Amino acid sequence: MLAKSARGYWPAEPLTVHLSAALDAARLVAERTGQITVVAGVLARFWDTVALADLLHDAGKIPDGCQAMLAGGPVWGERHEVLSLGFVELVADDELRAWVAAAVATHHRSLTNSPRSLAALYGAAPVGEWRARFSSLDQAAADELAAWLYETASAAGLPVKPLSAGADWVSQAHTELNRLLDRWEYGADPGEGLVAVLLQGAVTMADHLSSAHGKLHLTQPMGPAFAARLEAAITAKGYSLRPHQRRAAAVENHLLLRSRTGSGKTEAAWLWACRQTATMHAAGQGVARVFYTLPYLASINANADRTTRELGSADQVGVAHGRAAAYHLTNAVCPEDGDAERVTAARKAVARQAATRLFKETVRITTPTSCCAPRWSERPTPPCSWTERTRCSSWTSCTPTTPNGSATSWP
Repeated sequence: MLAKSARGYWPAEPLTVHLSAALDAARLVAERTGQITVVAGVLARFWDTVALADLLHDAGKIPDGCQAMLAGGPVWGERHEVLSLGFVELVADDELRAWVAAAVATHHRSLTNSPRSLAALYGAAPVGEWRARFSSLDQAAADELAAWLYETASAAGLPVKPLSAGADWVSQAHTELNRLLDRWEYGADPGEGLVAVLLQGAVTMADHLSSAHGKLHLTQPMGPAFAARLEAAITAKGYSLRPHQRRAAAVENHLLLRSRTGSGKTEAAWLWACRQTATMHAAGQGVARVFYTLPYLASINANADRTTRELGSADQVGVAHGRAAAYHLTNAVCPEDGDAERVTAARKAVARQAATRLFKETVRITTPTSCCAPRWSERPTPPCSWTERTRCSSWTSCTPTTPNGSATSWP
């Protein structure tokens, strides 16, 4: 059973390998993100929900038509995430199961409010039509996958129960989608809606990370040690921290700094960021990420070079703008390089840009638009767009607006 077609130098990926990798990626995202305060009162087992959803999200790829497509055959024409809902009976707790189902169903497209939504494609179809559309489902393969899912989830310490061999997976998926539509089709409590947005984003992030065989950094170089090193470097030059720099280093939470050119605002921002990352880590909020926003590509590139030199770690400083790959390529090639070296450098530059899009680094130099503007695309309640919680060195808050005009707090 396959989960991914062969891509470039990556061979086709078996289904259980991808689901295991997605589960591992979910744990990695949880470790770096830490506690999310706003979800505690709504979904206490948020990260278990993410892990279960990532384990189950592609289970519906087992029909023969989907497998033939992944092997290079014709387009299948059905949505695998709909059939994946048949396996959420694995979750032992009914309320937790409902959240897992929402995350599984929406990890690719919206539940409602679009001609391409799951409700439009499957919501009105009776179970008999579902059986015809998913007629190529191999019962033995589904039962074998169900047993593997239970063993894998149990080994991970997740709250699950055995799935019955010979179960009617199509009927179970049909029932689960209708439960989802009953709960979400006509809106939701704002608190639940925000949790659903965060849940969808966390599941999707782990899925993308595992699909790209990527990793996340679990350390933040811009912390207390860097603050001490920065102050020592300034002192070694015969200077001392200026008053606004000292005040910035002592501030917790938001800071608005106004000062003249050449007065050390960058150092003040770094010192402020060091304080925030330490505070958030001590509060159990994972490995905080630092976004440093600037308006122009040239200033972003120059600041990235400077930040890399000061931190002594190029791998943990990401650059995000429209020509980020060109920036990395410029830093990687030399005039005397031949064609082979330049091709290798170009591939590495593109890979580095892709890694930044997957949130690999813990420091990012970027534009305000890239940092704070979510990408809305046919996303109703609950799914919208999510990124990791962070404190941005240039913005005090961000309140994106959904397509229907409602505002949601930025996590």
